[in-house]
Amino acid sequence: MSEPARETAAPLRFVVLADGQLEYHAAKTAIGVIRYGLHPVVAVIDRRNAGRTVAEVLGSTVERLRVPVVASLAEALRGPVRPTALLIGIAPTGGRLPEAWRAIVREALEAGLDVHSGLHTFLGDDPEFGPLAERLGRRIVDYRRPPDRAETAVGRRHRPGSRVVLTVGTDCAVGKMSVALELRRAAVEAGRRAAFVATGQTGIMIEGWGVAVDRVVADFLQGTCEWLVAEGEARGDWVFVEGQGSLDHPAYSSVTLGLIHGTTPHAMVLVHQVGLTEHDFSHLPDRSFPIAPLRPFIAIHEAVAALVAPSRVVAVALNTVGLRNERAARAEIERVAAETGLPVDDPVRFGPERLWAAIEQAVEALPWVVENDARTRSVEAAGPARPAGPGRPAGPGRAAGPGRPSGLRRWRVPPGPGPDREAADDVAVEPRGAPLVGAACPPLRGPRAAPPRPLRHRPSRPRLRAKRHDRSRRGLGRALPGGRRPRRGLPGPLLRRDARDDGRRLAAPSRGDRDDRAVAGGPGCRRGGDGRGDPGPRGGEVRHRHRPPRPRRPGPRAAPRRPPRLLAGHPTDGLHPRPRRAEPSSPSGLAGRPTSRP
Repeated sequence: MSEPARETAAPLRFVVLADGQLEYHAAKTAIGVIRYGLHPVVAVIDRRNAGRTVAEVLGSTVERLRVPVVASLAEALRGPVRPTALLIGIAPTGGRLPEAWRAIVREALEAGLDVHSGLHTFLGDDPEFGPLAERLGRRIVDYRRPPDRAETAVGRRHRPGSRVVLTVGTDCAVGKMSVALELRRAAVEAGRRAAFVATGQTGIMIEGWGVAVDRVVADFLQGTCEWLVAEGEARGDWVFVEGQGSLDHPAYSSVTLGLIHGTTPHAMVLVHQVGLTEHDFSHLPDRSFPIAPLRPFIAIHEAVAALVAPSRVVAVALNTVGLRNERAARAEIERVAAETGLPVDDPVRFGPERLWAAIEQAVEALPWVVENDARTRSVEAAGPARPAGPGRPAGPGRAAGPGRPSGLRRWRVPPGPGPDREAADDVAVEPRGAPLVGAACPPLRGPRAAPPRPLRHRPSRPRLRAKRHDRSRRGLGRALPGGRRPRRGLPGPLLRRDARDDGRRLAAPSRGDRDDRAVAGGPGCRRGGDGRGDPGPRGGEVRHRHRPPRPRRPGPRAAPRRPPRLLAGHPTDGLHPRPRRAEPSSPSGLAGRPTSRP
């Protein structure tokens, strides 16, 4: 059984397995952990490049990449610093463990090392590795294991004062995570409270919390992204969300769309690798998928995001790793800036400060950011800080107290037009110190929806509504030629249901017969049997119940009304209308057309 990554008594020291695949694209997990990770890497296993350093293999001058490359795990164990865990350093298509590496994983467990994996294949569930790790008392950490939380998106609005920036790309493995990490570093150095939201296995290894969203069930992808952004907003005002895939990738477009609609970013940063012309998709040798031109691709991202919430691409981050010449990289940056009209730079190669300054200025001026900040007054209107008791959530208007973690925050958002009126106003996030990796992610509470209104059950009982025959007494209707007035208020046949639920045409009763409800199921009648519509021992016979006459009001008796003046030739011939009677039911269940008899 795999467990989440968490701090243990022994510090983590990784030996990274990237045998035969130590290069930028295939070993992006290994390179990311070495460059940005919180825990040191003592060696990298790659027989092809043994005796060199990772920086020499990649042609990089980054100091943290000066990690020795060894030929085997045994050689790494004999080094000056003994590792405590083996980390799988690749993210191949499909996420399966290479068959040749199984012996190395088994050797690591037997040598007393834990195993950390970001593959789609969970090593903790492997019939060989799982029981072996349990018997030896070692841990297998599967970073891609999804959390137990399974909730759909609820249309959560961002906390007032927060700025959410999502990195999107023209292809997979172009540097979206690295750009987000560099921008977070620049924001922190500029004095901003910034957080990085990890949405992939490498980001979780680096940051220590997050969810690999490409393993989440599709229905819950947007809801998981909302939850991650809520946690990011509890950690900082500037939230940089790691992007995944690309919007037009033939295999990974769905996760990109889920991130855009789930995080509802205020702004996006497009990441593009210079010299890349086709998508990383080699499954069809006779077909290729070209990289889209940048300017129309930017418009597509903004249009897709606007389907849920407005967003804008405010900058382009270039990956110039393929250009060895710095002058050529600068020239490409200027060309893309002229093509797109946006700030462009390579934050990994030349530093993120220039790009961060442009992004901050552009995001602060976005109208939806200004509108969201205007809700701060409503949030602060909760009043001065009040002491909180045990288990009481924190937030505006509440101060931390004994028995309550200070990292737990609750934000109250006033109801307003839009999806928030239907959803809840409170968004709570769990303490930031809790581990948020894979299955151990605490189930953060989303917006607390209002309790649904109970449905009023109205039994489907047949009912006959009596209509008045003497509306003409009111003098309604237009005058006809000759001063005559038409007869108004004679109701047509009404279609109702009888006791056996078959259609039947019934004539409306007269005023004098309204108290005699002779229609099954109507008010004032009783049915044989159990009273719920089932025929009783008398075969569903209807027994009439006459209502008592109304008591007369005290006072002089009103004069009798004059009989209505009817048109000549009417079937009633000026007499008072009599109740119509329904003809016997036809075989089809519908009665014939009602008639009037003088």
